[in-house]
Amino acid sequence: MLWIALTALGVGVVALAVMGMVIAHYVHSYERAKLGKPDPAPAAPHDDDLRDEVARLRGRVATLERLATDGDHRLSAEIDRLSRGEVSSRV
Repeated sequence: MLWIALTALGVGVVALAVMGMVIAHYVHSYERAKLGKPDPAPAAPHDDDLRDEVARLRGRVATLERLATDGDHRLSAEIDRLSRGEVSSRV
């Protein structure tokens, strides 16, 4: 019976803490809106980083498309060539 009471007490403490955090967030947002200061937007990554990532992913997709559409013979030859350490001029 004691463990039920302690469990209920623990759940109550956690619930009060979560409610306090939610209320504090809304009060903070309300005060910022009242002062005319909107919440700051999250920082966006740089455009150059995004362009580099997109270019890298496009290259990977092109390789995967080529592997998916090529015949078994060509794929086997490509794997053999790569295992010998030869570099392809094609991307």
